[in-house]
Amino acid sequence: MTFSFMNKITFAFGLGLFLLFSCSSTRKAPIESLEMTKLDPSKTLGKVIKTDSCGFILEVLGSGDSMYLLPLNLPNEYEKQGVRIQFAYVLSRAKQPSGCLVNKVVTLENIEKVNP
Repeated sequence: MTFSFMNKITFAFGLGLFLLFSCSSTRKAPIESLEMTKLDPSKTLGKVIKTDSCGFILEVLGSGDSMYLLPLNLPNEYEKQGVRIQFAYVLSRAKQPSGCLVNKVVTLENIEKVNP
């Protein structure tokens, strides 16, 4: 089967339009990735965890190894299981409570809630 010159031009034009519109993306970025762009790289990202022995502790996220902090000054508004926050911290000289297995006791600074 042979195509005439006009059929070849029509085919090429249609193929070009198909490729042009199929390569453009109209998808929007997921909310999670938009929120992640707002993170401050100078702060630590953590998730609040309620424990029986320590009260509320913070699991540091994105560190590779599991690291848990006992914050001495976590505001009440963040004392909810699973809340994600970004924060700066200073090591405290306070003693770790008996039975509370965390890596560090800290004082928090510049706390902000991060949407999941």
